Amino acid sequence: MKNVDIVACQNQIIKDKFIKKYSNNIVEVLPFFRLCVKKERDLTNNLYDFCYVSLAHPHKNHTVLFKAMNILSNKGISVSLAVTIENDKNELINEIRNINSLGFVKIDNLGVISKKEVCQLYSKSKCLIFPSKEETFGLGLIEAVDMGLDIIAADLDYVYQVVNPSMVFDPESAKMCAEVIVQYLKGKNKKSIGLINNKIDKLIDKLIKDNIYVL
Repeated sequence: MKNVDIVACQNQIIKDKFIKKYSNNIVEVLPFFRLCVKKERDLTNNLYDFCYVSLAHPHKNHTVLFKAMNILSNKGISVSLAVTIENDKNELINEIRNINSLGFVKIDNLGVISKKEVCQLYSKSKCLIFPSKEETFGLGLIEAVDMGLDIIAADLDYVYQVVNPSMVFDPESAKMCAEVIVQYLKGKNKKSIGLINNKIDKLIDKLIKDNIYVL
């Protein structure tokens, strides 16, 4: 760290944690990311009600999401959801199969997909549902809101760093997740708003013009 001029991070939460841990104030919030190329979306003809773009790491919280979908299916509520989990996650794959067998909720697992395919999925979806318990940034939230999707997300600090979501829920509660989904399907929601700007140009300027070293 003594060999760099600044430490660049993606949001204020990480900046605050870094300063607290290392007692070092050379930190700047310089988020950078690559968004989808936006095309005209037909909001009346979405293939999926919801999508969740994420690998199946434990903190990504697919278990609570699938429990919520199971609750909806048992109530006879029809919902379509696309997920992108690895095909070797047998326990989650079996959960998807069991939920689909009930005949109301339809979950499509697209497996691990490319950036281009992620963007295509956003264009076919109405709402991003994001139950993750922990994120250093939350790129999916930024991508989705930029593509015009609504967002239902975990009621956690990292979410409010990057978006004002349409609705939130307790990420520990499948019951609350299911209830919020029902409210959303009834049209009881607000438009999601992005709160963060891409600062890749500023970061590059620092590297080139200011001739600094960045960690």
